[in-house]
Amino acid sequence: MSRDSAQVLSRGFAMAESPRWHGERLWLCDWGAQKIVALKEDGTLETEFAGDFGLPFCIDWLRDGRLLVVAGGKNALLRQEPDGAFAVHADLAGISTQRWNEVVVDGRDIST
Repeated sequence: MSRDSAQVLSRGFAMAESPRWHGERLWLCDWGAQKIVALKEDGTLETEFAGDFGLPFCIDWLRDGRLLVVAGGKNALLRQEPDGAFAVHADLAGISTQRWNEVVVDGRDIST
């Protein structure tokens, strides 16, 4: 695919949010399906995680490759451990009871 053309790679998302390029794939949070999916350039779609993250939710990665998920409905920032389980990286309820949405991780692994 050239830079001058656009191509539909996949369809059928309930509500795709938080696009991130990571590991040669486009990652998306499908809010309606409660899934985190990754899309290869050839259009192959892989479900990476499915579960109740609450709405809204979004993703980013720490420098060591661990996935972070903002679980907005749970007021928590979750971190995926090497065994695949999610642990609380930060409890956000003490800061605000509003639903959290976006996350950005800088080069020092500071999440904002």
